[in-house]
Amino acid sequence: MKRLRSLALLAALAAPIPLLSDVGVLIPSGSSTPNPAILSLDQMTVDIRIDNAPFRFFDESVDGVEFDEDLPAKNLVPGRVNAIYVQVHNAGWGRFTQAVDVHLFFARAVAPEGTTDPAPLPDLHDNFWSNFTVEPDLPAPAGPLAPGANRWHRIGKKTIPDGRLSADRPAVVRFEWATPASFAGRFVGLLALCTSGDDTLAAQPARLLNLRTLIREERRAAFRLAATDLVAPDIYIRDSVDDAGGLSTPAFAGRSPDIIVAQTPVADPAAAFNDVSDTHEANRIHIGVDQFIYVRVHNRGDVDVNADVEVLWVKPNAALTANDLHAPAFDASKWARVAPPNPVPPGAFVVLEAVMDLICVVSSCPFDLAVEGWTINAAGGPTELRLAVS
Repeated sequence: MKRLRSLALLAALAAPIPLLSDVGVLIPSGSSTPNPAILSLDQMTVDIRIDNAPFRFFDESVDGVEFDEDLPAKNLVPGRVNAIYVQVHNAGWGRFTQAVDVHLFFARAVAPEGTTDPAPLPDLHDNFWSNFTVEPDLPAPAGPLAPGANRWHRIGKKTIPDGRLSADRPAVVRFEWATPASFAGRFVGLLALCTSGDDTLAAQPARLLNLRTLIREERRAAFRLAATDLVAPDIYIRDSVDDAGGLSTPAFAGRSPDIIVAQTPVADPAAAFNDVSDTHEANRIHIGVDQFIYVRVHNRGDVDVNADVEVLWVKPNAALTANDLHAPAFDASKWARVAPPNPVPPGAFVVLEAVMDLICVVSSCPFDLAVEGWTINAAGGPTELRLAVS
């Protein structure tokens, strides 16, 4: 708020009085109160910040001091939920008696021009102002996009309760947006608009489809051009029941509960294997019959991911060293790929099935197989089943 008032003072020194109404702060000379003929008592300005994991805040409520001092500017992270905060100021003298609606929109954008004053892009599409309050998304443009314009989409709407927005305390609202993975490495335009029965933002003239004109002339609008990081999928297969996907989280040489062996196909693997705490200790390899290998893949991200799962097996080899009895050399050529890729919904898992005539199982620590004559690392016996996720 200090910066806002300083800007207002500089404008008062440099510009005629009628132009100052856009700033929202004006006390006419010789008067201790605003002149309603020059300036309404309630005037709003807007600001935008981005946060993502690790989040600075998890609460819906953030005050103006936290917004200004504890929310540094961040890029958007694709494939993840990003928290977008919009701060609304009341630069007038009264308290808003009616609620304030805050609308947030996004559009694909381009990298800014390498000039001292690059044009903020993209411009708004042709019927934006006649539909900007429509939910859940804006209608498609009525005609072809003008040069420099793009279609804008709604992220959401938040409401500041009546009586909340006062002259001495701004209000901050939080939007959560799962930025599409397809935006990775690109730029995104964010546009915030606020309106209230006390200070109505009505449909605007066509000249305010130009974004530069809009943000210069309309105090109830704010724009942020945000860069988007590269996408980073977060999928994993557990090594033990308590494995949460982090490095070195499970016990050493555990038996994966996400690798499940059966000798007959399961009609509904997702239902049959929905207990993620089941360690499947009874699973055994049976000689001379098909083995049905089910692999559970977890997605810690916030958007769907296509996961390729490869099932790999090796025959026993001589130990690499005398102290490495249970780590035979791995033959990377002996693998079979599970296809096609399967989408993994955010926060969930899928079960993928591989069918092979005969497959060996993981035995990276002394778990002898309950099959006659198949002691661990015996000549001609099984050694390991390895999985790779990409």
